[in-house]
Amino acid sequence: MKILLFGGTFNPPHLGHIALLENCVRTIKPDEIRILPLGTPPHKAADSTSTEHRIAMCQVFCEILPNCIIDIRETIRPGKSYTADTVQELREKYPDDEFYLCIGSDMFLSFETWHNYEYLLKETILLVHLRDENDIEEVFQQQEKFLNMGKKIIFLQDNFINISSSEIRKMHQEGKNIEPLLHEYVYNYILKHNLYR
Repeated sequence: MKILLFGGTFNPPHLGHIALLENCVRTIKPDEIRILPLGTPPHKAADSTSTEHRIAMCQVFCEILPNCIIDIRETIRPGKSYTADTVQELREKYPDDEFYLCIGSDMFLSFETWHNYEYLLKETILLVHLRDENDIEEVFQQQEKFLNMGKKIIFLQDNFINISSSEIRKMHQEGKNIEPLLHEYVYNYILKHNLYR
């Protein structure tokens, strides 16, 4: 079985996340998609939006795609949340399955700083989203290094909506229109719960 691991803070999940996830699904045709909202991510500062709100907004992915599961293990794990710990837990449960880990090219370039990154390279196939054309030369140098280690990497090169969740939060605080950047479900959720004001 192919299991796609799609993690992020998702604060909020936006149309760029959805487009990327749909491209991952087209590329590898997974049997199962695990959406992994992060708890306390090592690479990002904490935010005041509650975990419950972020998990609820992640339901948008299940509205769009079949075989989608919201996996909250990282939100209930104490302390910093490490992807390697999640993969290890899943590997124990699914010893014979194939794991695909979707990350951005910025994370790919710093992948060797990740906790237990060698284990991740051993246990997952990386799906790398090329977020910035300026990164391409550096990305391919990193790819060459990992290929020499015998690791498989898949690159996703579609054009995605170039927006971040932090930009959306800032726009909403400033009274700008964020509706075009979000699925209807997420937009209505933000309004209903008065988030990011």
